[in-house]
Amino acid sequence: MTKHNMTFNFESLNDSFSFLSAVIHHEGEHIVNRQKKCKEIIPSSICITDPTDLHITQPKRKFNFLYSISEFLWYLSCDLETKNISKLAKIWSDISDPSGKVVSNYGAIIRSQWDTVINELVSDSESRRATITLNSSSNNTTNPLDCPCTMCIQFLIRDSKLNLIVTMRSNDIVFGFCNDVFCWCLFQQMMLNELNEKGLDIELGRYIHNVGSLHAYERHYQIIESCSRYNESSRGQIKLKEYVTWKYMEDYAKHMPVKNTSKEELEAQAIKFMAKDVYV
Repeated sequence: MTKHNMTFNFESLNDSFSFLSAVIHHEGEHIVNRQKKCKEIIPSSICITDPTDLHITQPKRKFNFLYSISEFLWYLSCDLETKNISKLAKIWSDISDPSGKVVSNYGAIIRSQWDTVINELVSDSESRRATITLNSSSNNTTNPLDCPCTMCIQFLIRDSKLNLIVTMRSNDIVFGFCNDVFCWCLFQQMMLNELNEKGLDIELGRYIHNVGSLHAYERHYQIIESCSRYNESSRGQIKLKEYVTWKYMEDYAKHMPVKNTSKEELEAQAIKFMAKDVYV
C-alpha cells in the first residue's frame, strides 16, 4: 500500500506539474488499475498561491491552453453532448454513452448549485457551507466509462480572499491534472467576479487541489521523466476580466457553441474569448 501523504505548495500550475511529475517518476508506486499500468502517489494535497498563473511550459507536455479554454467554455455551455469537445480531445467520445452524451460536463452539474453558493457567501461571507457536489450516485449509474473525477468543491472566504478547495477521487498528472486545475482556477476567478458584483469587495485567494490517487499512465512515463528535469517557471497569467460571470456568458451565448461546430471554429471561438474577455 502506498504510504505517501503529501502536501505541496506552489506559486503556479507549471511549478506544481513539474514537481509532481518528478515525485511520481521517482517515488510513485506501480499499480495496475482497469488493466492499465500506472505509477501512483496517494493521497496528495496541492496548494497553488496564484490561480491566474496557468501556463505550462514543458516542451514534452505540449500544453494547449486553447484546448483548456475550449473545455472551460464547454462547461459553461452545460451541453452534455460531446460532438464538439471530442473534436479537440478524443477521450470525450470514448467515454460518452450511445447518445453521445456524458455526465462529466462539470458545468451541467454545478450550474443549478452556483447561485445557491453565491447567495450563501453573500449572506455569510465566512460560511463553510458554500459547497457543490459533483460525483454522486444520482449522476453515476448508467455509463461505467463516465465517472466524474471531481467529488466536490468548496468556496471559502478568509481574510477577504476567495479560496477554492477541490476534492478529486482520481487524477492523471499529464492530462487530467493540468486541464482540471486550469478550468477550476477559472471557475474560482468567475466566482470572485460574481461575488464582487454583489458588493463583497474580495480578492483572489489560494487554489487547493486534493487528490486520492495522483498517477501517471505507463504511456506517459517518458513525459513525466522529461518534465521532472525541466524547471523553468511560466509566469504566464490568464485572468478573467471582472465582468465575466455565468450570466454574462449565458445572456449573449458568447463563445459557447451547442450546434455542431468544426474544430477550426471551436479554436477560433477560444481565441476570440481570450482576446476580449481575458487578461493575458
